[in-house]
Amino acid sequence: MQMFDSNRPAFRWPLAAVVALTVLVGAAGAANAGWLSDFLSGGGKSNDDSNVDISNFLKDEYCPPVEIRVGTESLVVYDRGHDGDESFVRFQASLSHLVRECHTSGDTMSIKVGVVGRLIAGPKGNAGSFTVPVRVAVMKQHGGNVLFSQMQKAPVSLNEPTFASDYRYVFDGITFKVSPDDRDLIIYVGYDAGKPKKPTPTG
Repeated sequence: MQMFDSNRPAFRWPLAAVVALTVLVGAAGAANAGWLSDFLSGGGKSNDDSNVDISNFLKDEYCPPVEIRVGTESLVVYDRGHDGDESFVRFQASLSHLVRECHTSGDTMSIKVGVVGRLIAGPKGNAGSFTVPVRVAVMKQHGGNVLFSQMQKAPVSLNEPTFASDYRYVFDGITFKVSPDDRDLIIYVGYDAGKPKKPTPTG
């Protein structure tokens, strides 16, 4: 598996076709994707009545809204040394739907975020197995304090003859401390471009 790259012969696809097939959503909210709802289903930890549980004071178990952060909804990867040149686009990735599930136990909130995205090969792209870098961050809407931030790599495969594929990924392990006053939180999801890196085959 590779990180958005390969040295194999390129499949030439006009960038206009790449863009036409890409689904971009500025703010996806909590999309009602059936497969994700089923996958994420399940209860939180049971509370011990002998202990004071902060979740007992949270009315209708609070779950922050989830959005695709503006400016991170798509990711374009170019051949090295040709950034910005449409004829040297290797891949373009986009995000389209999000869904989340929250559980509070004591003073800890746990969240799962389901992501639906799409990867398309550009003029210099090719078929193969790749990973796309997706970051999830939880922060306060007032003050901007970040409670959680992590990047994970979602696997996706491109096959001939379409050289395009939707992918689904569940971002698990999102946990952080909360108080009864933490009602202004928001979950942001987006691609994490980071610094350009060499391909990293994983198998």
